[in-house]
Amino acid sequence: MEHKDKDIDKHNGVNIADDAFYVLPDNDRQYAQNVEDDMVAPSNAGDEASAGAAEEGAGTPQPGSPRGRGPLRILLRILVSPVEGWKELRRSALSVDSVAQGCFYPLLALMAAAVFATLFYIPSTSLQTLVVDALILFISYFLGYFCVILVLKTLLPADCREAFDKDFGRELVMMSMSTLSMVQILIELVPFLQPLFVFLPLYTIYLIVKGVKYLRCPAHRETMLMVSVSLLTIGIPPLLQWLLGMMMPASTVG
Repeated sequence: MEHKDKDIDKHNGVNIADDAFYVLPDNDRQYAQNVEDDMVAPSNAGDEASAGAAEEGAGTPQPGSPRGRGPLRILLRILVSPVEGWKELRRSALSVDSVAQGCFYPLLALMAAAVFATLFYIPSTSLQTLVVDALILFISYFLGYFCVILVLKTLLPADCREAFDKDFGRELVMMSMSTLSMVQILIELVPFLQPLFVFLPLYTIYLIVKGVKYLRCPAHRETMLMVSVSLLTIGIPPLLQWLLGMMMPASTVG
């Protein structure tokens, strides 16, 4: 009798702690299961949150990785170390639009603005003439990029055309023309050094030669690609500039 009195609890008359073989009634068993689930759920939720954060972090470019670098910084890398720069551009997974908006278009705008530096050297220059010159420079490089891509896709053999349907092929042309715009900026800002700057486009050709192999075209086509991309990239903007200058007699660019 004493044993039974000792085992009585407030629910059903049994001391659960002292009876190892006691089985909970259905209602108490369900309650205990709910309590256990509530204790485990926060841990599972924390694991899911950690996994989600890890997945989100995996898709976020790290500051030191190629994917985390902007197009202008990659352009500077190409100028300093062409091979490593082109590799970085290819690994960066940058879209053509991001390269255009982050590098190419700003440099074209800066080039057009640099035309007005003529006022420091020849104050009597007509403002209307400078505006026309700035527009001609901008349009010649802006349209020049699309003309280069169009001509390459039209004239190149079929096994090379697809390279310029991809982002890297278009970005190679865009980056090369960006270096030419930088040369033009120097010419506009320091016109008396133009005889020295006129040879700088040769470095652009060197950059193109280093970058063409990353287009992954057949090896026997590389020389042809080097010549084609170099001639079109260097030649089309001045050609468009000359044609636009003929259409706008007020222009003094040339």
